[in-house]
Amino acid sequence: MPVTILQHVACESPGLLEELLVERGIDMRIVRLDMGDEVPQTLAADDGLVIMGGPMSVLDVEEYPWIQDELRLIETTLDADQPILGICLGSQLLATALGEEVVRGPQPEIGWQPVELNASAAHDRLFNDLASPFMAFHWHADTFEAPPGAVNLAHSTYSPCQAFAVNQRAYGLLFHLEVLDATVEKMLDSFGPDIAPLHINPAAVRRGCAECIGNLHEIGAVVFNRWLDLLSA
Repeated sequence: MPVTILQHVACESPGLLEELLVERGIDMRIVRLDMGDEVPQTLAADDGLVIMGGPMSVLDVEEYPWIQDELRLIETTLDADQPILGICLGSQLLATALGEEVVRGPQPEIGWQPVELNASAAHDRLFNDLASPFMAFHWHADTFEAPPGAVNLAHSTYSPCQAFAVNQRAYGLLFHLEVLDATVEKMLDSFGPDIAPLHINPAAVRRGCAECIGNLHEIGAVVFNRWLDLLSA
């Protein structure tokens, strides 16, 4: 059961998710939009769709015209009831495709900050039985409410919806579970100038990796493996 992964920028790779795909022997197709790959119009009947993060906004259609192509693919995949996983920017694209407005949040969430599961998570196939709150990795300035027809699974201080599910088949995660130590380092290198005015200390982000990434990967392995189980459901 192959998985199509839309990647927007080199430093935001599938990370832990890719490791699990390899471990489970699931084929993957990585579409590098930042390198000129075209968004597929449709997926094969048994495919799952993953939409990764990126520094752009869902509103930057003029600068990134492939955003419209992604939205069309997401809508087609939703109509086919195929598994979808949107991460960070991917969750914003999924929310937009579902009719929700993405807006600038009251404060950027960057680095290691807690996510708290809502009561609804206890009944969700991906998030049930997980400890709450937990420290997740964040890198976003935009946020949104739970889209129409979606279940709000989690929130944080500045984001009313950190995770949502539609029919327990399509999931949006505003936070990152997939990052590796190398991923975080590459993001700091790539986006360092953007966070300098926000007085975010890169050394503190690196310390957070040492303290939090092990637990993050335990949670990520549970959530991602449960999502991958949807491919054969």
